[in-house]
Amino acid sequence: MSGRSFAFSCRKSIDNTIYNDKNTHVNQKLYNRNGELSVNESRFYAISHDFRGAEDIPFVRSDSEYTSVRCHYENNPWCEIPFLFPTKDRLNERNVRVRTVDERLKFKNPLKLLGISKKHGVDQTDGQGTIEYSFSVIGTGQISAYIIPDATWLITNTSVTAPPDPQENMFLYFTCSTPSNVCEWIFRITIKKTTKSPSDDKPLLVGISSHHLHGADMQSESIKNMIAKIEENRVHSPEWTVTASAWNVDQVYKYF
Repeated sequence: MSGRSFAFSCRKSIDNTIYNDKNTHVNQKLYNRNGELSVNESRFYAISHDFRGAEDIPFVRSDSEYTSVRCHYENNPWCEIPFLFPTKDRLNERNVRVRTVDERLKFKNPLKLLGISKKHGVDQTDGQGTIEYSFSVIGTGQISAYIIPDATWLITNTSVTAPPDPQENMFLYFTCSTPSNVCEWIFRITIKKTTKSPSDDKPLLVGISSHHLHGADMQSESIKNMIAKIEENRVHSPEWTVTASAWNVDQVYKYF
């Protein structure tokens, strides 16, 4: 197995390229700080990279179940949207709509996010507390990770890259190639306290999206039906001449 990983911070993009529509069917498991599963749903995200927004997509406009995105975690800059790459600053509120769907995705190899270790320390330069984490993620060959400390912590280091300055959050991306499309990614994150105030026992939120971009698990029946509807209607109406990329995603968010 060969793999590559990349790191990004959540800062404004200057690339104004227009992309086609992205549609993802997502199994979404969101845990609270006590380790309890607070959201366990299957959702369909319609993401338009066109300036006209998601409401211009015919199957979104005609379906009242599609709504604006409401963030589950108040400090999550990605708002649980299953971004493949860190392109959120290309989008406005009008570009994304979401709805729950009845079809529950059944992956042959479900996503696994495990905390391997958690070591408390002290920064010798200023006496502030630090925590070094080690994680294991088992998923597909295309994995996006969203690293989000609490407000009184900053990311100072990762095994992917050492940020030039402490970061409020980071987007990490891992890609690899195996015949089974199953990969394990082990990485480390170090965060540092910025104040002397008391902190929660679990100050780090980690989100993982495992993207099924090929293979038998790539598209659900909901996605296939959507594509069939587009192909059927584009013959008769120019408003249906959309080019939609669509795939399944297995997503989990946990506190550590």
